[in-house]
Amino acid sequence: MITIYHLDGDRLMVTHYCAVGNQPRMVTTPDPKNPNVFAFKYLDATNLSSPDAGHMRNLVLTLVDKDHLTQQWTWHEKGKDEKVEVFKFERKK
Repeated sequence: MITIYHLDGDRLMVTHYCAVGNQPRMVTTPDPKNPNVFAFKYLDATNLSSPDAGHMRNLVLTLVDKDHLTQQWTWHEKGKDEKVEVFKFERKK
């Protein structure tokens, strides 16, 4: 899997190339109250066989500090959010 971050006008977008074969796109706009949090919300997807097919629905990136990043991914299937996975990254020194 790979996730590409890119600008789309004044908003930041991600395209997630998922191992299940679809490519959900999610967008966020800056939140001046929380400049270290990027809450990406589902926009659409390519190669999604149906709206009920499993796909990544939301992504929250949190820049905790200069050495820590947290990703929270939400898996959506059959019309509801099924599970949330949290990944914590730490810069190796």
